[in-house]
Amino acid sequence: MKTKLEAVAALKYLRPYIKPTQLEVLGDSCRGEEKQFFFDLVCEYADRIRAMPRIYAQSKLGDQAIAYLHYFTGGSHSAYITEIDPAAEDRLAFGSSDLGYGGDLGYVSIAELLASGAELDLYWKPKTLAAIQGKVDRTPEADPAEQAAIAEFNEAKPAPEVKAEPELVTDWKKPEAAYDAKDRRWFNTTEPFLYEMLSVLPPVYAQGNGTGMLFAVGEPWKHDRNGQEILLWFRMLPAPACRMATRSEIAAEFPNASAPAEANADWNATRQAWGLVEDD
Repeated sequence: MKTKLEAVAALKYLRPYIKPTQLEVLGDSCRGEEKQFFFDLVCEYADRIRAMPRIYAQSKLGDQAIAYLHYFTGGSHSAYITEIDPAAEDRLAFGSSDLGYGGDLGYVSIAELLASGAELDLYWKPKTLAAIQGKVDRTPEADPAEQAAIAEFNEAKPAPEVKAEPELVTDWKKPEAAYDAKDRRWFNTTEPFLYEMLSVLPPVYAQGNGTGMLFAVGEPWKHDRNGQEILLWFRMLPAPACRMATRSEIAAEFPNASAPAEANADWNATRQAWGLVEDD
């Protein structure tokens, strides 16, 4: 079974392949009663996309090429993706695009698919284009020659290096232990953890640093030897991060920041004003 941190990393990896509204629903499902099912689901899809054949890998297989992904719209438009180039800016892919009159093979941009409103079919099981078209199908496992051809291509053309996802902090214990050990690093975190903390402990200070906002949640965890409050701080850019610090430490790190202001007591209005959530 996959963990919450693995699911968060998988959702981050899947972001270019899923439209924002569908990604938001998946994020909510990962916090619901069936969260373990969705942890496993998003991790399985991230692993599938990482392992997919690259462009041209199945070019000689014709209708026996395997479609690993299925995108669909509310109408009759479907796209069955057999190969991808994850390094391309628009996530170039190859497959069969069906507008309701039969499938045509060709290149397709995942970014353009999402812009058109297409959703990723999260319950799709890989199958050949022949099976999709209703022809006699051979399952991938039933044809060793097919698998050997794909393996030979992928060995000849190494897949792009997949960078390890950074560890994500989702509770306050690590930043607290780091501060006690005189470690003043910012730790990568998640927006859900930020929202969780700010909903329990509304922000007591906010300040602009020229590239985004800094937030301090309080009550203070403790005080330093000079009596200053040690607070849990969050920043939004370049990525969500958190650390323990006093106000003077934050001021020293961000000398161009505006002076901290008292946060709005109405947290919903505050986060709307700061752009943390979209307007309804």
